[in-house]
Amino acid sequence: DLFNKILTQGKYSKNKIYSLHEPHVKCIAKGKSGVRYEYGNKLTILMTPIDCIVLGVANIKDNRHDSATIPEIEEILLSRYCYKPPKLILDMGYRGYQKYTDLDVIIPHKDDKKLAPADFKTKVEALNRRSAIEQCISHMKNDFKLGINYLRGELGDTINPIFSAAALNLRKYVIKYKEKLSRKLAKLNYRKLPRKRKNKKITSHSIKIKRAAPKPLFDFFRI
Repeated sequence: DLFNKILTQGKYSKNKIYSLHEPHVKCIAKGKSGVRYEYGNKLTILMTPIDCIVLGVANIKDNRHDSATIPEIEEILLSRYCYKPPKLILDMGYRGYQKYTDLDVIIPHKDDKKLAPADFKTKVEALNRRSAIEQCISHMKNDFKLGINYLRGELGDTINPIFSAAALNLRKYVIKYKEKLSRKLAKLNYRKLPRKRKNKKITSHSIKIKRAAPKPLFDFFRI
């Protein structure tokens, strides 16, 4: 059946086969200036706006419009966290979202400058946080193998982004843990004395290193 479909498909046929070993691969028109079409599958990545922590990843098996993937986002939040957010911050690819959700959605619009100054400032800040997510997606593609999937089949397309998201969250946690641990060590080992003044002239820095009193072990590793 697979070979017969490949031999009979034409230029304008629907649901074409682009790969023999991965027949589920789709042709995605992204509208980019450099590359008009990409071959693969779509993902929906849900992140927090401030810390950019990945809350969930959904593998979209069909080549639907981006706005039609919003129900997957709501399903992730309701099934895993039992939470329905008051607002969603999306990009221009989600135009036409009114058909699929009743949530308050923040999306760029050509009439944004007609808003009140306070509302316009709030919306711009929210959209700037949405732009910060692009760097996290780039790290997932380049550092954690999200750009090229080496796992086979639709199951591999589902597992690979979950591993990439878990690796990104783990790296963020390790960075924050190291920062807190370094601050703990600085408070434990060093104390900086204030500058000394002599004849109304500031002398060079005089820093003395003193060993502080030992702290309990459980207090030292508490973050």
